[in-house]
Amino acid sequence: MKDDALFDTRTLITIIVVVGAVTGGNIWINRNNPPLGFNRFEGYGFSIDYRRDMYFEVTGLGEGSATESIGTVQGVLEYESLEQFGVMWVSQQNLPSHLEDTPEGALEYVHDLIEMSGTQISERGEMQTGSKDGHDMTYQTFEVDLGSPVRGIVGAWYCDEVGKYLMLFLIHMPDVAQPQVLSQEVESKWMGYLDSLICH
Repeated sequence: MKDDALFDTRTLITIIVVVGAVTGGNIWINRNNPPLGFNRFEGYGFSIDYRRDMYFEVTGLGEGSATESIGTVQGVLEYESLEQFGVMWVSQQNLPSHLEDTPEGALEYVHDLIEMSGTQISERGEMQTGSKDGHDMTYQTFEVDLGSPVRGIVGAWYCDEVGKYLMLFLIHMPDVAQPQVLSQEVESKWMGYLDSLICH
């Protein structure tokens, strides 16, 4: 009886060790891959993960195509809810001269572009500070008018290694059937994209 119990304990320990080794090996092998159900965009000095069922595109800012100096990538997911995120980038040389060469100036640039597109910003929260991969970051919540107010958040930082400002934005509507209901998750969703974004 004791021998059977000892055998069962040894078998269990062996199974745990083997499963642990296989799991650890898989995590190590796939450490640079996006999570299951996600794609990874890589280019223009950064990478970011996004859901596979998103519509995803790369465009210029204003007129023209994306270049190493200026552009945007964005993903849109619209079913019962609406989620749109994007990464804009601009070199110091391409930042409009009336704006400060700072993360705050880069944030103003994003707000200018939103309003130039014909979308009205109805409210802007206080500017907050943080860091992204050792870089000083400024971020701010906002609301845009898409027939109903929709919450968003945008953050900006200068990535020395790639020589450009990166600006990550997200807007979120939790239920398109009830557009008057404002998102309570916009900041946590934005943080998920921020965590997956690598700028060097």
